[in-house]
Amino acid sequence: MNISIQQAASALQAYEQWHETIASNMSAASVPGFKRSTFSLKAEETGAADPADISTDNATLKNYLIPKGEVHLDHSRGLIKHTGQPTDIAIGAEGYFELVLGDGSSAFTRDGEFRVNEQGELVNKQGYKVLGTGGPIQFNENTGTNFHIAPDGSISEDGVNTGEKLLAVEIDDTSKLVHSGDGNFVLSDDTVETKEVDAPNFQQRYTEQSNVSAIHEMTRMIHVMRSFEANHHIIQQHDQRIGKVISELGQPI
Repeated sequence: MNISIQQAASALQAYEQWHETIASNMSAASVPGFKRSTFSLKAEETGAADPADISTDNATLKNYLIPKGEVHLDHSRGLIKHTGQPTDIAIGAEGYFELVLGDGSSAFTRDGEFRVNEQGELVNKQGYKVLGTGGPIQFNENTGTNFHIAPDGSISEDGVNTGEKLLAVEIDDTSKLVHSGDGNFVLSDDTVETKEVDAPNFQQRYTEQSNVSAIHEMTRMIHVMRSFEANHHIIQQHDQRIGKVISELGQPI
């Protein structure tokens, strides 16, 4: 067993994962409310090597470190952009909008590009209902987009307060939030608790942009490509060295 080759191969796998993470971030850089994924490398200790590969003269093979990649979500807020659309809403504080999926479960998002459907419900791009403190937000038939949402979430239709409030929730453990594939997030652990944000500071006619910096991601991609090439070169060198050793040892004396 050649530990150097195994370490370099593990590094190649980690850099491939990093490259995929960067590509995913860049593909969604223009999606409002999108949260980028961050990548980190750590050294992971392996278990004991096969006794047959360990000699008394080289006991250091018993344990060794290999690189391993980890991906985490960056929940930092993006820039707030004015759109002028009455159905666009941004959360000025921490927290997420809560959505009702088709199966009745919940999803969460910072993407406030909403619309009012034919039934007068406030929904997101996928048609999922947006929750208020009393359930899905429902407008009167003739309201259209003639409504106002105050910073605390209070909703007024045609200048009259409806008593309903838009909801923003705080996730007890954001590490349990995972991308659901449609720009939203779902909880990987049903035991994680959520609570209403006291001061959401909603901003109507604004949306939060993604927290992805295309320039920074491109810089990281260049770094990943160079590191990948370096580790690939290491594997080639070890392969050539092993081939040379086998060739020379196989020659008769």
